[in-house]
Formats: sequence, structure tokens, C-alpha cells
Amino acid sequence: MLSPKCASNSFYMNSKYGLVNWAMWSWRSYLSLDNKDHEDYTLHNQGKIKAFDSYQDFALHGSNQGAIQRSFLMNDEEIWKIIEPIGNIPDGLASKNATNIILSTASADPLCDEGIEFANALKAKGAKLYMIESHSSHTSGWHFDVLFKERLLEDLRLAMFGE
Repeated sequence: MLSPKCASNSFYMNSKYGLVNWAMWSWRSYLSLDNKDHEDYTLHNQGKIKAFDSYQDFALHGSNQGAIQRSFLMNDEEIWKIIEPIGNIPDGLASKNATNIILSTASADPLCDEGIEFANALKAKGAKLYMIESHSSHTSGWHFDVLFKERLLEDLRLAMFGE
């Protein structure tokens, strides 16, 4: 999980499913974030579980963005670099001695947009990146997407042994 904000469009699109709630709760628990936005939304809906009407509604009440902004962690740059690695990608990824990176996303995964954003940040730093997307959900491409398995094995071969 690359961002504790849990505010990407793929999080919103999957917000009706348990994995999203678990991921957001996990970040809040791990970082000792408050539940204010979630509690306010529950009170507003008289305790009923309700789908978010729009992305803006989700970002305001369903994601962890508000809790992150209220947290002391955002004010400590050194700590935040560890929490959200996209802001701390090292230089030197274009050198001949840099390792190859294989990054996998799944099109029906709440983490998909974060994975794509991370891949773009790695590419911008010159990383030797093999990007593979499965047409499945979180971690299930190996089991349900035959082409993903073939691409993964081919990219693994290329990353390890070259052309």
C-alpha cells in the first residue's frame, strides 16, 4: 500500500468492497490517525452504511486525506518520506548498476492508481522498469489472468538475464 491517504480514483471505484475499508482502517491504525471523517459520515447517514455519491464525497468523508492533514506526521518530512515512498525515490536509478524493477498492478484493485503513479515516478527518475497489469483484482492475476502469468514470467526473465 503506497499511500495512507487512500484517496485515488481506484480506491473510490472499489469503495463498496471490504478490502478498501480494511486498507483505510489499517493505515489509520498503523499511523494512529483519527476517525473523525468516517464518524461524521456515519452520523450524517444515521448510522446506515451508504455508498458515496461522488468521488468528491468519497475524498472528503471516505478516504484518509483529512486524517492525514490533521496528523503531526505530515509536518515531519523525514518520517513522511518513510510512510509515503513516492516522495523519496532516490536518484541514480538510470545508472547501469541500478537494479531492474518489476511492478505489477491489477485493473480491479483499489491500489491500481497508486501503482501506476509510482511507476510513472520511477520512470521519471530513469528506473529500468517492467510494468505489468493483470485484468483481475488484488494479487489474483497469477490465478485468473493467463496472459498476466506469461508476461510476468517473460519480464522476470528479461529483468534477470537481459535480451
